[in-house]
Amino acid sequence: MSGKFWGTDSEEEEEEDFFSDSEEGEDEEATGNASRWVQGAAYGSDDEEETREVRAKHERINDTLEKQVQSLRNKIEENDWNAIAKEFDEVSKTHKKWLAAWERTEKEAAPVYIALLADLETFHATCYGDNKYKKSLSKTNKKSLNGMQQKMRRNNAPFAAAIDQFRERKKLVEAGELEETELIEEVTKDDPTSVEPETPAEEAKEEKQWTPALVDEKLEKIISARGRKGYDRQTQIRKLKKLLDTGVQTNFQTGQIYMHIISIQFDASSIAAHMGTKIWKECIDYLVKTMKLVESDSSVAKTKKNKDAVIPVVDVATSIYHFLERLEQEYFKSLQDSDPTKVSSYVKRMRDVPSMLSITEKVRDFYAKWNDMQVIVKCTLVLMKYKHQTIRLNEQGGEDNQLGDSICEGMATCSEEEIERLAKIVFKNGDERQKTHSMLYLITFLASHDKYDKARNLMLMSHIQETVSSADIETQILFNRAMAYLGICAFRDGKILDCHNCLVDLYSSMKYKELLAQGTTRYSDKGAEQEKIESRRQMPYHMHINTEVLETFYFISAILLEVPDSAANSFDVKRKPVSRILKKYLEGSERQIFAGPPEAPRDYFVASAKALIRGDWKKSCKLLFGLSVWNYIADAERLKDMIQQRIKEAGLRTYLFTASSVYDSLSAERLSSLFDLEQKLIHSIVCKMIISGNLSASWEDQESPCVVLHRADPSNIQNLSLHFAEKIGSLVENNERLFDSRTHTRNADNQRKFKSQRPRGSTKEQGNSRQSRPVARQN
Repeated sequence: MSGKFWGTDSEEEEEEDFFSDSEEGEDEEATGNASRWVQGAAYGSDDEEETREVRAKHERINDTLEKQVQSLRNKIEENDWNAIAKEFDEVSKTHKKWLAAWERTEKEAAPVYIALLADLETFHATCYGDNKYKKSLSKTNKKSLNGMQQKMRRNNAPFAAAIDQFRERKKLVEAGELEETELIEEVTKDDPTSVEPETPAEEAKEEKQWTPALVDEKLEKIISARGRKGYDRQTQIRKLKKLLDTGVQTNFQTGQIYMHIISIQFDASSIAAHMGTKIWKECIDYLVKTMKLVESDSSVAKTKKNKDAVIPVVDVATSIYHFLERLEQEYFKSLQDSDPTKVSSYVKRMRDVPSMLSITEKVRDFYAKWNDMQVIVKCTLVLMKYKHQTIRLNEQGGEDNQLGDSICEGMATCSEEEIERLAKIVFKNGDERQKTHSMLYLITFLASHDKYDKARNLMLMSHIQETVSSADIETQILFNRAMAYLGICAFRDGKILDCHNCLVDLYSSMKYKELLAQGTTRYSDKGAEQEKIESRRQMPYHMHINTEVLETFYFISAILLEVPDSAANSFDVKRKPVSRILKKYLEGSERQIFAGPPEAPRDYFVASAKALIRGDWKKSCKLLFGLSVWNYIADAERLKDMIQQRIKEAGLRTYLFTASSVYDSLSAERLSSLFDLEQKLIHSIVCKMIISGNLSASWEDQESPCVVLHRADPSNIQNLSLHFAEKIGSLVENNERLFDSRTHTRNADNQRKFKSQRPRGSTKEQGNSRQSRPVARQN
């Protein structure tokens, strides 16, 4: 057991035992250990019940240091100087151990530790110079704050040069000249006593003669060391690159080395962190070299099975797409982790989208020669994922600036013909889930380019809305985003009812950010692992839908539909509101004793709806157009004109419904002056209301045309009287029933009491009394 996990006592005996061909047990052990890291091999051995992670001492100390640094940063955010002083002492002690384990001097300090010292100095200087802040602290915290100045002065003196260098690099990051991932350098240890010690005999052997057999032997030694004690990724990659520099390896060996280099690069990535940009681009280069090598020599893609080989051979033909899939995941993860507030660094990372699309197209063409439709469909979906949504940075309103014009320079754009061609490939050869994703990408593309009718027809013909509730989470997110784009497109096209129907499900629970994968709820009972999984479902910042625009479009459409409907059915108790959210806000506003001026956007929507109920369309428009969201909407002036016209029409309908119980007739000229509408349009709106049965009225075409209102419906006082009479009637009926029930029980009690008190006579007297009763009736 100790030999399996920890090796022997000396380094030389470990190397001899591990690479010896005479001992079968050790060969089986090496094969089992290597199979964990080679694609296509089974994980572990049959008799292995548990797996243990064996790590070097310097790696363990490095992890401890990172955890303590993160803990100290948390204390800094909490402004707890007592805890900061204690954590600072512990971190300093751990860093001394780190220097000893990594065999470094103080001039080669840990980058994470240097970054902490620089940030802590800046934070301490800010707090120490703020007198108001110092007064707000307790006595113990103030004492710790003063004591930290002397501690940092003594501790940070040897690291002054490194701290200044870190601050210069931080300025480059803020200026966009350096990526944030490169701010803190990755620490690696090239230990001469690691798993793969090279003896002078081996070095001389390498210098004397390199043969393909020797390349195989060295490759097996390098790959079998993956996962063992003291394994270092950078060291293994340098050794593999050294094999490439020999120039004596065959094409098949070169392809295997390329595959192993890419595979080792993925060892450092995890679900919590993404791959670095330089490593990501290097993996793409090796992937391109592998495909060129396969095109020149097809034998590279053929897997050779060698029973005597310690390391199983990597299947190049299968691994190319799997590596592409991992590269796409790492790139998407890097966009998720990028800070959107630093626009220059984010846009710089966005420049790699063409590289991602280019390698995807090359892999698709590579598998097209073998007619592998499954891989072709997957590559096509990756292309649609990054091409279906136009990337915009500065979308401003104006005559010369349409929806799709402000595109980030250098980004890939896609035409409607191209996106339809890609979708047809998936429709023809993909499975149901792939077809659904392709359809949603196509609908989102059409809706974002103001082609509502075509996008709506595709959504209705696909029947996705009928089965999306049972689909996976990723599909539901794509569906929600497609519906959001459809709602925005419908509003821009003037279809208010369609816009409300598309967005009502998003705003029914007010969890639209979570449904669109653009954030999570603040208060949730989810665990840490579940939160990590949900964070990986979030969309990158450039793919976010502006929730302010979405909220504005939804509430404007709800106001235009809910206000006239509530006026038409004001006395219908069983009326179902068009927008429950808007009705809830209006009822809450009516319960307030004092309503101040609107502050938040929703306050503006409620105030606008209340003004429209009163028929004041000018104030309603002024409140809606006073929102700052119009600065982010393209072609805002055209939309404002459309909204103003719709508010005038909704105000006219509301006015007619409320005035029908007060006025006998309304002049068309008067209505035209009130709502600033043409008489022809007023005549058309009133006729539609009469035909639909919503308004009991008729037109009289005299010298001045007017609307004669028929009071078929009771007035407001009459409705209130009827409701009051119904309530009084039900109250009287309930009282009578209660009185009858009590009277009946009281009579029954009296009869039982009378019978119990009545004296019992003889049977003869009882018989005489019975005979005397009918006689008394006769007399």
